[in-house]
Amino acid sequence: MQAIREKNLPPEQWTSGQLQVMLKWYKHKDDAAFPSKKANKLTRYYEICGRGDPVAPTVSEHVAPLLPETADDEMLPVIDDDGSDCSAIILISETV
Repeated sequence: MQAIREKNLPPEQWTSGQLQVMLKWYKHKDDAAFPSKKANKLTRYYEICGRGDPVAPTVSEHVAPLLPETADDEMLPVIDDDGSDCSAIILISETV
């Protein structure tokens, strides 16, 4: 979405694929299905672009982590469907 905006082209010069990306950006849960023709996508874009950018979701500080706390280099066992061990090292780094 940002790359499309950075091109500074008017929406009329966007490709059908670029219009699709922008429609998805502004889409609300209850919106009708997107049109397939470029002219109709452009019309829909102008109908919904005035809603403003979607608000990024926030994560509560009180949300429990998905995985138990482990050492940065600890192996987490992963067993494949056939019973073989597919373990991998997960490296987590913090940027300050």
